[in-house]
Amino acid sequence: VCLLCLFFFSKQKLFLLLMIFFLFSLFPGEPIIAAPGDDVILQILLDSQEDLQEQIVEWIKLDMKLFVFLYWRRKIITEHMSESFIPRVSLDQDGLKRGDVTLKIRNVSLQDEGKYSCFIPGKNFRETVQLVVGEFALQVELYSESLFNP
Repeated sequence: VCLLCLFFFSKQKLFLLLMIFFLFSLFPGEPIIAAPGDDVILQILLDSQEDLQEQIVEWIKLDMKLFVFLYWRRKIITEHMSESFIPRVSLDQDGLKRGDVTLKIRNVSLQDEGKYSCFIPGKNFRETVQLVVGEFALQVELYSESLFNP
């Protein structure tokens, strides 16, 4: 452990910094860290920025058998979506015109934590995002603000 870190930071702040480092090293890419009740953005942008309104866009949570969000050529298909997500998820329709398949999840809970995958079959495109939900996220936000804004 860095001796300068011990000198400048309390044990609690150092623990939170190490926890943040651990989370970022545990998951490929940057995980989305949220507290229960937060709204989160799972951002996925295609490099081509092409219009995806006539495509199929599937968002799934990897530990579930149902879709979190299913978009089928200009229609949202709720019959195959998890009921707990239907009132809380959305995709920006204008964003689809620019290759943006970013998913917004409102009012996240501890059960929402996990890996989410976006798949566009017509483009053979798949990308995965990690969502970490916990009470510690509030502490991380508060401590990181106090570290950088003394």
